[in-house]
Amino acid sequence: MNKLSPRAERAAKRAAFRSSLTLSKEDKVPEGNSLPNKKKSVSLVSIEKAGAVEEFKNNTKTLQDIDVSESSSSDIEDVDKDFALNDAEVRHMLQFYLCQMRWQYGLIVNPGQFKKFDDEIKRRCPPNEQSQDLESCQELMHLFFKGPARGERWVPWHCATCEQELFLFQEVRTRQDFSEEALFAMSTAFSASRVVPMWRQIILPALAKDPQAIINDPFALFQPGGPVHKQMVNWRAQGNILHTTSYNPYPPLGAKGDKFTDYIAKRHAEYADLGKRAFPLLQQQNNQTLMQQLDTHFQTLHKVGPTMSKVLLVTTHLW
Repeated sequence: MNKLSPRAERAAKRAAFRSSLTLSKEDKVPEGNSLPNKKKSVSLVSIEKAGAVEEFKNNTKTLQDIDVSESSSSDIEDVDKDFALNDAEVRHMLQFYLCQMRWQYGLIVNPGQFKKFDDEIKRRCPPNEQSQDLESCQELMHLFFKGPARGERWVPWHCATCEQELFLFQEVRTRQDFSEEALFAMSTAFSASRVVPMWRQIILPALAKDPQAIINDPFALFQPGGPVHKQMVNWRAQGNILHTTSYNPYPPLGAKGDKFTDYIAKRHAEYADLGKRAFPLLQQQNNQTLMQQLDTHFQTLHKVGPTMSKVLLVTTHLW
């Protein structure tokens, strides 16, 4: 099999990157319409412009087979030269991030109070900057969190100001009566439901009675008919939820009523076991390699895909 030369492979990568950022003539958005819901592939025309078409045609290796993560620093520098940052867009992005942090502060960290956050922003803003812009966005952010980002649909810029991660940070991560291994297994098990009230009322009290149970045998801890499972059944019978809209649970066919509770309880055991087996990876020093390995590890569990793995990786940042 012929192999692309390093120069041709770099050109092909750059062509793929450009194609992912720019719309072709066919994909131009009609005025007043949204972006087309159409997957774009890299055309030979775009590669030809990069000077690699002949070698590309004679090779069976496709762009999808090229691991962009292996790009050298010179490749990245070449791409950076082609895509200069737009100062106005960067400023707009930073303002949106700060607006998120301000709203999360006023919703969760210090409910109903924005003044301390506003005073700190004013103190840190250069004299020629308009810190009041954040305050003027309050109504827009109210609509944002009332609609698209309602409830647990949004993980803010700083994940510890999200209600669920704040719970993990304040009420799980900092506990002294559990080993580090048990705490990490608890944090991954939490994503089986991400229901903070249920964890406070049922799961944390049960774990406090035997801090190593979640490590020694998580499947026994959440087994059908056991103390935790019975409380979960009663919890649901009272009209409470067993999982949030942070994820789609995808229960097996026929898992309704008490069987759905069985499924959620088993997920807690599976996610705890997943964290237990992932814990040794946390001892590594290379953070980039660690995240890649954790992502691969998390997705070994049935029905944990890229999205659920990202949820687990966000939690991992608390370590």
